[in-house]
Amino acid sequence: MTEPQPEKGNILLVGAGPELAGDVRTALTPAGYQVHVAATGGQALELAQEASFNILLVNSDLDDMDVWQFCQHCRDTEATRGLPVMVLSPA
Repeated sequence: MTEPQPEKGNILLVGAGPELAGDVRTALTPAGYQVHVAATGGQALELAQEASFNILLVNSDLDDMDVWQFCQHCRDTEATRGLPVMVLSPA
């Protein structure tokens, strides 16, 4: 039996569909990361005010706002200003 990994950090996955969210959780949870999912950019900005995340993984095709608007909101908000943002684009 393997020992549980210590928690390495919190990841907020933004605008990903259920399949991608499942894939990201499957890949990162065993490595000790907690993956949280926000369906929209607006929901992600609200969650980021309430919880602490280490990185934001953002779908390039958000339903409620342009991904660059989302990034600008992150820079303009104290709670998210210093967070790294990685934009995910489908192949």
